[in-house]
Amino acid sequence: MVDLTKLDVRRFLEPLQGRVVDLKYLRSEMRIDPESSSWDSLRRIMFDLAEDKFVKPSGKRDGVYKVIKQVTAVEVFGKERERKPPFPFVFPKDFDTGMEFPFADLIVVRDGDLILLPGQSNYGKTCLCLNMAGENIDENPVLMGNEYTKDEEPTPRFLNRLDSMDWIEWANGDGTDKFKLLPVYADYEEHVVKNRINIIDWINLPGEYYMISPVMEGIKKAIGNGIGVIVLQ
Repeated sequence: MVDLTKLDVRRFLEPLQGRVVDLKYLRSEMRIDPESSSWDSLRRIMFDLAEDKFVKPSGKRDGVYKVIKQVTAVEVFGKERERKPPFPFVFPKDFDTGMEFPFADLIVVRDGDLILLPGQSNYGKTCLCLNMAGENIDENPVLMGNEYTKDEEPTPRFLNRLDSMDWIEWANGDGTDKFKLLPVYADYEEHVVKNRINIIDWINLPGEYYMISPVMEGIKKAIGNGIGVIVLQ
């Protein structure tokens, strides 16, 4: 029998990328004769493949390996690619000067971005959210959360806030809302409107900060090419 080579083993493992294999499996599937020199040389070949970053040993010296998924470098400038413009998001403006926040020019908002507003209660987060909604009212933002509705009706406080922001036209000429108000208080990712500005005020995760990442990932996935403005407290 011809001695086993590294190329032989590599070709056998190529369809198994991402899987875990061991020497027993390889010897059986490759029909290696226990009496041949290939029986023992397989371990050396796997060591060489580990050096090539084609397999990864378990680290327990048990003959178990993960077949590493091979990747190729992504070419960036060598081919024509579409460049998408920033998301047309407007930050709140000064009432007297009409100027945006000083840092607004330094921030580029892209499709799928999340803008997080963490902080304690009664520190102006809802004010920021509604100003963001107002400045972007022509984008038909979606609002949801405990600050805006109760028993499937707008809260009096929410209505008072809108009335006080009389420089914003919250309604169309026919009296219909320029925004969408959803009576949602949990599981927000299930109600996010794809490709729109979604304002969620608020998500409460007391003592469960480890949940922030999966919750944000769910919302980000649902938001598509829109953006999310999310209050955390």
